[in-house]
Amino acid sequence: MNKIIRDRETGCFIIGPKKINSKFDHTFLVKLSTAIAHLIGIPNHDSMAGKYYARFIVKHEDKSDSYLRKAYTNMDLHTDGTYVKEVTDWLLMTKIDEQNVEGGETAMLHLDDWEHCGDLYNDPVGKQNFIWGSPKSKNIDYKVEHPVFSTDENGKPNISYIDQFPEPKNMEQGNFLQRLSDGLEESKNKTITKLPVGSAIIANNYFWLHGRKPFKENKRMWHVNMTTFMVDSQYLCQILAKYPPKKTKYQTANRIPSSKPRVGGSSCVLCPGSVFGSHS
Repeated sequence: MNKIIRDRETGCFIIGPKKINSKFDHTFLVKLSTAIAHLIGIPNHDSMAGKYYARFIVKHEDKSDSYLRKAYTNMDLHTDGTYVKEVTDWLLMTKIDEQNVEGGETAMLHLDDWEHCGDLYNDPVGKQNFIWGSPKSKNIDYKVEHPVFSTDENGKPNISYIDQFPEPKNMEQGNFLQRLSDGLEESKNKTITKLPVGSAIIANNYFWLHGRKPFKENKRMWHVNMTTFMVDSQYLCQILAKYPPKKTKYQTANRIPSSKPRVGGSSCVLCPGSVFGSHS
């Protein structure tokens, strides 16, 4: 798993049961997902859920301020952790339960497969610091600044972006974000897949973007998902040795600039137990 998640040519995989039975309940899937997360990295604390994972329900009616729970809204392609101080190297998404559901397919896009990556990555605006905030439900009382694009140790682009939370400082940044959003959603290289209950996607958060298609309207629909965000434990040990943490509320919360962002991924048809394969 660690080799796959760090490899630029893969960087993402899916696991899932061959058959679902009564043992695959909410409790078991949370425990299994937590175990997988600890094999890969160190889970970050989720301020919204107050735990080291977030479990959320999507249903017909919703009055929250988060796209996560909006059943009939397209969740555009994005990466996670854009608005927090903690580093988010990997993410895990598990489908816990689903009833009376049509639609809601998972969308994934590898940065190296994106048709417009070169144009936007090479635009100097993408390397400027953007302000990133979050809605009240996230329970984050601060804002962060960082660019949309950075470069890994091999000169490849990394991205940190979500369409909901940037606060452009000027028209130039606003126009750039619009071009970025349009380019991602218009991409013909997205992988769209319907994951069965009990399946989990584990992805590199630097070059894999993810989203969700709208559900078909149904007053009885019910969808439960779990997410966990992780920091690379190997990298964290190196950073803590170089930058000993001060006694602060955020022991691992500083976004430490690095000329060596770590890791990589790609795309293929998704199925339980599959690895996102080589590029076309």
